[in-house]
Amino acid sequence: MSTSQTLRRSGLGWTVLTLLIVVAYLFPVYWMAATSLKSSAAVFETPPRLIPWPPDFAAYSMAVL
Repeated sequence: MSTSQTLRRSGLGWTVLTLLIVVAYLFPVYWMAATSLKSSAAVFETPPRLIPWPPDFAAYSMAVL
């Protein structure tokens, strides 16, 4: 195996590791935003939906008032 192939594989490994860490850090932020757009009933659904559709902005109107 040549040095360039080893470096490419090493670079790919670091890239995958970095992406996994970024997803692990950003997923809770996404989950909070997605949960804020769900109705009260949809928050407790099993299994939970990853994309809240249709979005419900009622919680924001209650928070502002």
